[in-house]
Amino acid sequence: MSPLKTLIDLWVISNSNDMASTNFVSTPTPSFNFFVGIDLFQADTMFSEVRGISFEMDVEPYLEGGNNNTIYHLPKGRKDSKLILVRGMSPLGSAFSNWCIQSTNYNLPVVPRVLTIMLMGPIPNGEATASSTPLHTWIFYNAYPVKWEISEFVAEKSAYAFETIEFVYSSVSAVV
Repeated sequence: MSPLKTLIDLWVISNSNDMASTNFVSTPTPSFNFFVGIDLFQADTMFSEVRGISFEMDVEPYLEGGNNNTIYHLPKGRKDSKLILVRGMSPLGSAFSNWCIQSTNYNLPVVPRVLTIMLMGPIPNGEATASSTPLHTWIFYNAYPVKWEISEFVAEKSAYAFETIEFVYSSVSAVV
């Protein structure tokens, strides 16, 4: 049997209805339907973009003595990126905006919060309702904003003002 025939057979098997009894999903998860929750600010957490859900293992190279052709990479720990949330600029005075201002002000104490990001399943009947189920959930503990950036204002463009907020956190857990 040729390798190409074997690959085609595997593809047909993996895409057949016989796999319906397993939890195998052959289509990618859409990324446009998500929910952001921040502790007490449920009504003020509508975002248009989430970036930075990224995890990387930090390693230290180790050269074996007497063997110059081998480099071992020893794990040191996980390195997390900053979580970035983007949304249309909210009016000052909202609870979320006040928290961002307080956290980025050097004279005020930082108040960490729990951030929850849920990637939701397909919207039933194409209607935007809360009845879709979460497919992936990430919980970011002790998160607080470290950068709050406002989009540029250009008189020649008819565009909305956006705010981009970067968060750091102490740990993250993926709910499976």
